[in-house]
Amino acid sequence: MFSIRSMQIAFIKNNRTSFIMEDVNFDVPQGHFLSIVGPSGCGKTSLLRCMAGLDQPSSGSIRFNNTQITSPSQGVTMVFQDYGNSLFPWKTVLGNVLFGMNRSTATKQQKIATAMGHLASVGLASHSRHHPWELSGGMQQRLAIARALASGAECLLMDEPFASLDAQTRADLEDLLLRIWADGERTVVFVTHDVDEAIYLSDSILVLGGSPTTVQRTVENTLARPRHQLETRANPLFSDLRTTIHGLLVSGTSQCA
Repeated sequence: MFSIRSMQIAFIKNNRTSFIMEDVNFDVPQGHFLSIVGPSGCGKTSLLRCMAGLDQPSSGSIRFNNTQITSPSQGVTMVFQDYGNSLFPWKTVLGNVLFGMNRSTATKQQKIATAMGHLASVGLASHSRHHPWELSGGMQQRLAIARALASGAECLLMDEPFASLDAQTRADLEDLLLRIWADGERTVVFVTHDVDEAIYLSDSILVLGGSPTTVQRTVENTLARPRHQLETRANPLFSDLRTTIHGLLVSGTSQCA
């Protein structure tokens, strides 16, 4: 699916090159759920944007299904943290999802049927004629997920999509995302600052840190699936994983000092 090799991200200021990320290497197998955690400002969003083809790394290789990423790929879609600004306020809920299908060659009726199916999967079928500004924050993020699913992409790149939501809505959307991931056999790369969220969702967690940023370690997660908000978080392995990841984050942050 994804293969990142010797990737560097740098910027030039006052004729001097400063590296944000250096020698980043990792793989994301098909159907895998990978979370990425790291200190603020370490380049998590920049990395995700390069994987989406929205930006280009300074050097190195990012390949998706053995093809070099040089521009946005039809097989990859991104769900942003600022979901409110990523939706079209003048379009209805249904219209926003249909926009995600603009490359589809299906008939109008087929597109509508498919879009309504995606809205049903996120619990918004009864709101298809509403506009985004008539929805709560959690519902707007559900809409953003439905639009991403409608694109037919094999891989969802998600940049802290639940960060601004209240705890209960966040938990509900975590479980919704796991159901969608399990049902659709999609690959998910999920950026978050919340270590517990990363553990709850993921097959593995990529820990970033250092200065310039590099991969500290990829932590494999063997917690059983399906996951449950109470039972999974009460598992002693959950606590062990949290301790391990926090230790790596502290180590990586100290390298930045």
